[in-house]
Amino acid sequence: MRTLTGLQAKKYILDPIHKVISLTQIELDIISTPLFQRLRKITQLGVASLVYPGATHNRFQHCLGTLHVTDKLLYSLELQKEYELSDKDHKRIVQFMRLAALLHDCGHLPFSHTFENLYENFTHEDIGKHVIEKSSIGEILIKHGFNPNDLGLFITGQPPVKDKNFNILTHLLPLLHSEADADRMDYLLRDAYFTGVPYGKIDIDRICNFVTLHEKRICFSEKAQDALEDFLYSRYQMYKIVYIHKTSLCYDLILHKIYENYLKKSKIKFFDSFKLPTKKEFEKKNKEWYETDFYELSEASFYETIQYLLKSKGKSLTDTEKVELKYLYNTIKKRKPIKNCYNHDLLATVPEDIKKKGEICEKENQLFENLQKKSKITNHWSFLRHDPGKPIRISPPINQIIDDDQDSKSIRILKDINGKKEIVLLQKKQNSFIKNLATHHRVLISYYHNDKKAQEEIQKQACEMFGS
Repeated sequence: MRTLTGLQAKKYILDPIHKVISLTQIELDIISTPLFQRLRKITQLGVASLVYPGATHNRFQHCLGTLHVTDKLLYSLELQKEYELSDKDHKRIVQFMRLAALLHDCGHLPFSHTFENLYENFTHEDIGKHVIEKSSIGEILIKHGFNPNDLGLFITGQPPVKDKNFNILTHLLPLLHSEADADRMDYLLRDAYFTGVPYGKIDIDRICNFVTLHEKRICFSEKAQDALEDFLYSRYQMYKIVYIHKTSLCYDLILHKIYENYLKKSKIKFFDSFKLPTKKEFEKKNKEWYETDFYELSEASFYETIQYLLKSKGKSLTDTEKVELKYLYNTIKKRKPIKNCYNHDLLATVPEDIKKKGEICEKENQLFENLQKKSKITNHWSFLRHDPGKPIRISPPINQIIDDDQDSKSIRILKDINGKKEIVLLQKKQNSFIKNLATHHRVLISYYHNDKKAQEEIQKQACEMFGS
């Protein structure tokens, strides 16, 4: 048994998206660790299953899928021939890339992206780097001849300088960090499949079959352009219909409010209470903490902590706070979302988007300040607000046009003009409709409230500020 790229496979796993995923011995060893198994308890789309009942898939499945897509891309690149590598070096580079794909999401917090914007300049990739370096996963990597720090750097988007294959790995970085990388290809297919939304059914085989290296840069043949455009437009549609669905966003805001207003401030001390570590704590903690405390930080412990608080008789929360927390918890438990009373979804265009976004955020801040003067509105348990100045940390469908052709995240098309090869950015091609779509930037404002008078007041002030 072998992988597409020729590595010795020890086991096959069946997957609803890719059918059969092959695994090597080191990958099996890593998957068998408790810290990787915890990804089974981290839902891919947070609480989106309250909107799309099938969206109960998890980060464990996605990591296996990303590994598989990475292997398909590497198979098409023919690295051994391109770089004249020995069998040993070729296998090592391929295994390194597969490991990076497998571990790229190992640092995700419960509910995936929901709590990530509580940290400034600190992402799940940064947490994953600490997990890799400070746990049994790192020990397995060392046992098989890989440096945990190198893998940790790579998943944060930094090629490992000390690795002897640094130059090659730098060239391969876009396979996991670009607008058309293995991560995005898998989650788009997987999210569309489990939500039942028809927009993510992309031709991944065509994209993977026509990837190539030209002048040491990842490019795609013009034959894959239609498939790539379909992929990008599907991401745009999934973003609009699934990732920022007004009810999904509502539940994300509820989770935030429960954590910030009740769980975080409570003084309870029992073994599985839900408390998110600070950035410094992630940096300072040792193996034992990652294998125990971090492992236990789960979505289940979030709900268990709520239940404990509601039943507790101490001074963790006041009676009023318990009543408010119960109301919020029941919106999830009984699937009764808070009413969306104002939603403003703008697609601003480049180069005006930065200015427009700034103006909109200023107006929204003024609106929020005006509403705060009416304490009965903003102090109510059901008041929720999405701040447009803090974007949701899920990749936008397409970045704005990038003038820097050296940017590794851009999608490059390899054109053949009279026998001469030329690289062109997809969003700059004259015959690509992505050129127009890439000039848009989403700015989202959402307010929620369950009191009818408050809804009317929010709508009135919002419409005066932004229009209906």
